[in-house]
Amino acid sequence: MLLIALLSAVIPSFAEDISLFLNGNKIICDPSPVIENGRTLIPARALFEEMGATVSWDGETRKVTVDYNSIKITMTIGDRTAVVSDKAVGLDVPPAIINGRTMIPLRFVGESIGATVSWDGEKRVVSVSMKNNNDENKEEAATPQIIIKEVTFSKREDHDVLSFTASGKYNIGKMTLQNPDREVFDIMGAALSGKGESFEGGVSRVRVGSHDGYVRFVLEGDGPLRYIYADNSGVVNVKIYEKKLNFDFLGESEKTFIFPDGASVSAASENNTVKISVGNVNMADESIKINDSLVSSAETNGNTLTVSLKSSASVRTEKNKVILTPGKSGEKENNTVNKNLVVLDAGHGGSDPGSLGKDESGEKVLAYEKDMNLKITLMVADMLRKNGVDVELTRSDDVYVGLAERAEFANGKNAALFVSIHNNSIPQPEYKGSMVLFYATSTKGKILAKNILDEMVKSAGTIDRGLRDGTNMAVIRRTDMPAVIVECGCLTNQEELANLMDDAFLKKLAEGITSGIIKTMRG
Repeated sequence: MLLIALLSAVIPSFAEDISLFLNGNKIICDPSPVIENGRTLIPARALFEEMGATVSWDGETRKVTVDYNSIKITMTIGDRTAVVSDKAVGLDVPPAIINGRTMIPLRFVGESIGATVSWDGEKRVVSVSMKNNNDENKEEAATPQIIIKEVTFSKREDHDVLSFTASGKYNIGKMTLQNPDREVFDIMGAALSGKGESFEGGVSRVRVGSHDGYVRFVLEGDGPLRYIYADNSGVVNVKIYEKKLNFDFLGESEKTFIFPDGASVSAASENNTVKISVGNVNMADESIKINDSLVSSAETNGNTLTVSLKSSASVRTEKNKVILTPGKSGEKENNTVNKNLVVLDAGHGGSDPGSLGKDESGEKVLAYEKDMNLKITLMVADMLRKNGVDVELTRSDDVYVGLAERAEFANGKNAALFVSIHNNSIPQPEYKGSMVLFYATSTKGKILAKNILDEMVKSAGTIDRGLRDGTNMAVIRRTDMPAVIVECGCLTNQEELANLMDDAFLKKLAEGITSGIIKTMRG
């Protein structure tokens, strides 16, 4: 098997976390449910997929859709009008993007698909159950033939393993869902011996829930997933791999294909196509589209992997690895550049708060990323102007601006450089420091990124987290000039959060960013 290495619409009211239960079983939500204008918003998929619904997201139109039996509910971020089975219905509170997750109104959606929703304000608990109050007409639930128990989950180096035992022979129904990418398999005629569970792994997130007549496993990843399962001595092991061909972007633009140890590997490149032969490995036939700065698609056929490239690349082999290095083409610059103009972009804004800086308990919100981004951006703008540099801003106050709009704005101004200013959020609380992302094949973009990072480290004393390939980021990919995303610090580290809430520290960061920009413009 081929393995490939990888790497908003309202501001909610935050208090102690709200608990969510479905038919008496607690549902794990990330982020936790929030209250807005007296209505509960929850992550779009957390509950409704546990109920057997299908939830999909369209990033271009910012629409979320819930399909349940014959009922289809479509909502748009920030829009107070929903469509339920082709009928327009008003919303008290619109769906929102909070901390990078789509949040939708619980009661409206739940009751639209036939659920009963109740709220215990004292305990801050929301309970959901399916409507069925006519006990006389209620059919006896069929006794499950299969019991699923001893569900465990573990993270391996290149894949995750979900294990469980099944009390008898089982049939699996499979389906693939998109927006976001999920693999779903249902064990028919089965029930869980305990409550549903959620797991986090290296390449996937897994949710396990019991439904009427079946047990559902939902496998989520940052891209499409491949999974295989085998029944060994009564224990079912589900191995979960990344199906989408992602690559290690840890400061490098090289793309590394890794095959099993001892594999006989050779590769040749011609006309932006690389053919890789693996003499002693038989790969399943598969064609995969890839959203990457260099690779557009990959196709396996027996022991041959054919990789289609977007531009030229050099190819080399190292034992069981094939490494592609992008050519130096692809500078994103047009012929009518205003060489003295920089577009500054304060990340997030308005209904999109970005990352949240919370206290040590994780309950109280101390700061919003969008506010820090804007403060730093305005400081940089002022410093650049004092140094004779022309500046345009994608936003100068707390408003929402779409990613495509930001790039189009910069392109319309024919700016020489585009600098988007952000702050990070990392699950590991010890993580802190600065990084800068750039377009993989842009020489000037990499120079700009390095100059900014070097100067920030020098000015603010922040930890150097390196340069990263940000080609797939919309504001970098869609701009027609050298563009970077600056991650100034990390809101999930308490020490760094305290610094980022200090205007004196923000000024030092701004001074570093300014120096890096001027250094790039003046050579």
